Amino acid sequence: MQRVLDIGDKAESIRSELDELFPGTPFEVEKRRGVLSGVIVVRWMDGPALTKMQETGIRERYDRVLVEERTGDKASTGSVFVKYERSYSPGALEKAKCTSPYLSYDYTLLSEMDFPD
Repeated sequence: MQRVLDIGDKAESIRSELDELFPGTPFEVEKRRGVLSGVIVVRWMDGPALTKMQETGIRERYDRVLVEERTGDKASTGSVFVKYERSYSPGALEKAKCTSPYLSYDYTLLSEMDFPD
């Protein structure tokens, strides 16, 4: 029988994987246990673009959505979700300044930019 990783084990595995994939980028991996489910929040400033994070497949490997066998609906307990939150330093925001009078920053461009250390 395969062992299902605890949310704490999952958070540690995610941090190790990120440190290996993106050396030099500090990641914060926070686990939140709720009454019915859990969330692992991965935060970083600048560093790899969101698309690069999505390409790692971390979310797909560590999300666990349980399904009720009888109904096929999502189970009300035991699910774990991985969420990404990227923030930007003032320097990164400066690089993505927009010339449009309606927007301060080009957020599409900003989300696709890599900011190596």
